[in-house]
Amino acid sequence: MRSVLESSLWVLIVTLVPILISIIAYFRPNERAGFVHLWRELVQWLGVRNDKFSIDILTRFDIPDIRNEVRFFTEGGHGARLNDIKTALRPRADRHPIAHDEEAVRITANIVRERIERGQTCDNNGSFACNGFRVERRDSGPRTNRYTFFFEETDFYRFLYPNLCLDEKIDFENGRATPRQRYGLDRSVLSLDAAYDLDCQFRGGTTGVLLTSDNAVILSLRSASQAIVPHGFHLSVAEGMYRSLQDPSASDCYHREPNPFITIQRAMGDELGLLRKEVADTDLELLSVVTDTLRAEALFLFFGVLPLDRYAVAQRWMNSAEDRHENRDIVMLDWKRMNIQRLLEGADTFEFPVFSAREGKTVLLKFGPSGINFASNHARAGMAFAYQRSFGVGA
Repeated sequence: MRSVLESSLWVLIVTLVPILISIIAYFRPNERAGFVHLWRELVQWLGVRNDKFSIDILTRFDIPDIRNEVRFFTEGGHGARLNDIKTALRPRADRHPIAHDEEAVRITANIVRERIERGQTCDNNGSFACNGFRVERRDSGPRTNRYTFFFEETDFYRFLYPNLCLDEKIDFENGRATPRQRYGLDRSVLSLDAAYDLDCQFRGGTTGVLLTSDNAVILSLRSASQAIVPHGFHLSVAEGMYRSLQDPSASDCYHREPNPFITIQRAMGDELGLLRKEVADTDLELLSVVTDTLRAEALFLFFGVLPLDRYAVAQRWMNSAEDRHENRDIVMLDWKRMNIQRLLEGADTFEFPVFSAREGKTVLLKFGPSGINFASNHARAGMAFAYQRSFGVGA
């Protein structure tokens, strides 16, 4: 009897709600788009209320060129913490062709010089490339996986070259080809599983979705002076793994091994201006590790909640961020499911009220096709995983 009553109730809701929304939308045409979105939200909630994590989030939001290698968070749980993963240096015995390719070095130097002449910033520093991972399981107790991620030394030029022009036709000595063709980097084969045997280094990159203590997500509006993704908005922080050529102790290492957790913590200080204690007080979670097959890059996607509200974060960025030049502004958007879903869908243009650090007040910012959009697909992926982790829905 109870199941019959529940079924009847759902039928009544599904029948009456669209009628009510249609009537209200008729009399309030300026808000019609919002009502349509509300109806989509209701349908989505009805469809996934008992199936939160069964639908692939990348498919749900149509995010291309991202291969999900490892997802750490589960329904009702959290991502991996610093001591949940292992990392290790694993150099390759024979250096792969791109490391010795004089043409690649020459072309890269030309690309960098052109961007510098245009007034763009091209960092040049040592880094670590991710070349695979290993999975181990406990001999006893609950069945859990322990991941070790392997890295090798690289430098920024060997990353910058394929990242910026992987699909551009370039004149090599033996003919015209794209770097993707020359080095066998087809999207279908690009993965961390195959990274060790490929003729390209997968520079380790990190991105982080960070929330303020008053529940706003920090978005970075990229500066036009940056050679890498000079337009659109990125996540709260985004940083490549750093290897110091002069002082190994200054590299992004934990117990002398390259570690992406150290990279994201450094980014929080350099890009947002957070103090060490504020970084330490942020419970960082590694949500997922992906391969961006468009850029031939391995990304570690993080999530965390800061001990500061949006106003304090704005002050830190304005007064203390060493890398403030990388972004023209950072803005804080209320971390609400509908807000983030509209960002991820990106199908329509809309305005959101955001708190601007540079202006020190709430302003309207236009997002979407005729506004600003995600700077990269891996930024969208990072936001999608954070969305799924926070709101517990896969569609």
